[in-house]
Amino acid sequence: VNIDANGRMTLLYPDPAYRDPASVVPRDRIDLPVQVTDPYGADHVIAVETVDTPDALRRSLAGLSGSQDAAGLWELLRDSKARIAVFPFFTAETEL
Repeated sequence: VNIDANGRMTLLYPDPAYRDPASVVPRDRIDLPVQVTDPYGADHVIAVETVDTPDALRRSLAGLSGSQDAAGLWELLRDSKARIAVFPFFTAETEL
């Protein structure tokens, strides 16, 4: 899940458009084709790892996609007992 500079959440993985597998081995590399777009500033990618089948969790995360419901995300992740990693990064508009 990406949280953009305005607090809007976007589900990044799995993306059916890229035929992402439903599950991966934790040590495997995941390639995420991402694009930097407005709003620029502080973004945070939230990575979620579960032992259990994440179907219900994934549906709930997809339901938050497009929202700014940080409290809902926190409750969902806290209740999931999943391992969470947060990757902060900063974006800016550039001309190539």
